[in-house]
Amino acid sequence: MKVVVLCSGGMDSVATLYMAREHHEVTAVVSFDYGAKHNAREIPLAAEHAKALGVQHEIIALPFVDRLFASDLLCSGGAIPEGHYEAETMKQTVMPFRHAIMLSIACGWAESVGAEGLVIAAHGGDHAIYPDCREGFMQAMAEAMRLGTYAEVTLLRPFITMDKAGIAREGVRLGVDFGRTWSCYKGGARHCGKCGTCVERQEAFNLAGVEDPQPLMPVEAEVWATGESWRWRQLGCTWALVGLIWVVQLVIYPMLAKVASTGWIAWHREYMRRIGWVVAPLMLGEISAGAVWLWVAPEAGWAWVGAGLIAVIWVSTALVQVPLHRRLGDGFEAKLVSRLVTSNWVRTAAWTLRGGLLVALTTGLIP
Repeated sequence: MKVVVLCSGGMDSVATLYMAREHHEVTAVVSFDYGAKHNAREIPLAAEHAKALGVQHEIIALPFVDRLFASDLLCSGGAIPEGHYEAETMKQTVMPFRHAIMLSIACGWAESVGAEGLVIAAHGGDHAIYPDCREGFMQAMAEAMRLGTYAEVTLLRPFITMDKAGIAREGVRLGVDFGRTWSCYKGGARHCGKCGTCVERQEAFNLAGVEDPQPLMPVEAEVWATGESWRWRQLGCTWALVGLIWVVQLVIYPMLAKVASTGWIAWHREYMRRIGWVVAPLMLGEISAGAVWLWVAPEAGWAWVGAGLIAVIWVSTALVQVPLHRRLGDGFEAKLVSRLVTSNWVRTAAWTLRGGLLVALTTGLIP
């Protein structure tokens, strides 16, 4: 049978793809980009497996879902809750009528490309908190697809009698590289190990007696990523530097011309030594916290904006301010002091913008 496979890039759907290839002729693979927090982590892996099997991969964007629907699974929703799927809080991750929407679109496309079947990774372990994962819904949807298409497209669910541990074992038999699958709803740099999908994935591999090749976030990184430590450290370092740079720009640098030329070299040497002890730890703290931000959320645009502002500051410091201070260390020159004041506006502006960005993100003015 010619089939189209729904594949998100998660462990269930990737295993389903390989199972479908074993028993059918896979015509194409389809993924949906509907604005979920983890879409950017999942979909490239679905594309990777489709390419490895030499099968067409189609990504269908559904931007209206993130804009109109209410679910913490979506980028427009709240934080992903942590805990087991059985917890009441996990209902927050339900996207209303998700499978009905996706199956309807995929069914129409399957008929358009000459497929007779549509394969989905529904399995016996799907939780009751998801109404459109229940067997009653799947049976009704299968009948609607059959009745609503000339080709009488069949809804195939090869894992419907199997739990997630069984899928892990079957995936190993099929040669699935589970290291190239994604489950975590948070969509960070690594699996958080705390959300419902991460907990379920760990349970499945443990019950199957199979090692999960997809690494969890290290303990230290998890504390920084899920707690507030690194965010407040970044905010504190940046605003300490914002205050300092404005004092330097408006008070210290303009007063350099007032220092007696006879004692200039000794004064400048002592100034550089003392200011270095203040600035260096703050700048290192800021750049390390910024690096953690990028590592935890590489898909976050504001993280890259923040990193770009740090880059401007460090480049300006290394290529402009430090060389000017070295020349001033040899003796006072009014024109060098003037250039120092003028060029330092770049760092002053960059630090101020970065400080404002972090405040806006912390207070929720920017989502």
